[in-house]
Amino acid sequence: MVHLVGREAPLYTLAQAAAGTAAAGNYNAVRYYPPLTPRRTDPLVDDPLIGVDLDNVLDVQDPASGLVEAGLDINVPLCFNELGFHLRHLLAAASPSGDDPYTHVFTSGARSHAGGSYGWVEGAKWRLANTVTFSRMELGLGAEAGQRQVRLSGMASDIETKDTTPLGTPVAALAANIFPAGPGAQIYIDDVLSAVITGGSAFYQRTLVPFRPAGRAARTALEFTPDVGGLFGGSLEFRAVDDTIYNLARNKTDTPLEFRWVTDSGNSLSLACPAVQFEPYERPVAGSGLRTESASFRGKQTADAPCLTATLVNSIGSYAVES
Repeated sequence: MVHLVGREAPLYTLAQAAAGTAAAGNYNAVRYYPPLTPRRTDPLVDDPLIGVDLDNVLDVQDPASGLVEAGLDINVPLCFNELGFHLRHLLAAASPSGDDPYTHVFTSGARSHAGGSYGWVEGAKWRLANTVTFSRMELGLGAEAGQRQVRLSGMASDIETKDTTPLGTPVAALAANIFPAGPGAQIYIDDVLSAVITGGSAFYQRTLVPFRPAGRAARTALEFTPDVGGLFGGSLEFRAVDDTIYNLARNKTDTPLEFRWVTDSGNSLSLACPAVQFEPYERPVAGSGLRTESASFRGKQTADAPCLTATLVNSIGSYAVES
């Protein structure tokens, strides 16, 4: 008996032109780390209709179908070439600028998304998630063993099983351009490169509300509407050298914060917030050795800039969208 293994489940994606229906066209292969976690519930609900034929009046009778809810969580490498496929389903995507290297800018505050379709092999069949819209992105800031991973969680209209490939003529994966194993992010506090931060993590999250217009025949959500409250936040771990971060936290001072992952001038990712506040904390003396501290932060928008601007620099001129 031949058993399935995870390596037999490559992942493909294509941005949709409209929400609610899987993209049609040639999908792009993308790399990912396990686990790939699809979620789908199609519940049965009690239907206490009176007047139907029954054997007795006490046992449960035929249930009715509930509403389909679905989602998809993936871990992808911090690949400067491939990350643009995914970011457009979390943030608003502007037209790229430049000419090899190209600059792709994504900003928080998007009011709507068509979403993306993600397909993968499932034995002799295919699985296809449509209208994937991400609600959270998280990644580490410090030095890490192994290659950097970006964790994405989101919702989907539906996940279908297909007997034949839904991928058109698949496009080969873009050249691997992954941030190297080991180094952490360059961290700028008030535009000054910090030399004391050793770790931490950053996230952007928002609330997505399923939109189910009356009269739509399907029991799935048509799309997912972003609600108020998108938040960029996280925490920093650092050696206690001076009072810089302590004072910022104690005084609740607004300060710009930026994380940069850079291999060279043509390949980088920046996550920038115009104003963060560190949450006030006290400084423990945990032992007789080196003192370390941690501070949580949360960002906000200003009159001139959104809460989060993600800038991706690479040699990719554009990312395919269903035509």
